[in-house]
Amino acid sequence: MLDWSEYNRWLSSAIKTLESAEKDEDFNWACFKAEQSAQLAVKALLFLLGKPYIGHDLLTLLERTEVQLSSEIVECASFLSKVYIPSRYPDALPEPLTPHLAFTSEDKRKAIECARKIIDLVKSVGEDLRRKEKEEG
Repeated sequence: MLDWSEYNRWLSSAIKTLESAEKDEDFNWACFKAEQSAQLAVKALLFLLGKPYIGHDLLTLLERTEVQLSSEIVECASFLSKVYIPSRYPDALPEPLTPHLAFTSEDKRKAIECARKIIDLVKSVGEDLRRKEKEEG
């Protein structure tokens, strides 16, 4: 049985987090929030499928869904994973950089675009599953 309640709860959090990323003028925090929004969305799908998983690597999370992944989605997951730590921690960057200096408006744009693609994938899979459930039930 599909867990729509948990799916909706996590997907709603993903969407709100992406909206916050879009408004954030600190590029590093916008990138981090974009990555978080993608993680939340993929975890929503995992809950829906009855495969909850603790972890933070986007590609691993996506692979656990067993959804066919395009090269674009894989590339986006890889990009977002690369900003996950350095967007917050100075020791993940070469000196003298700090997170607020290391990230650009282009990084923010790409992170938000990638997160949106992953959220859209999750929504599409969710809609397909809902349709199949109605047809069968």
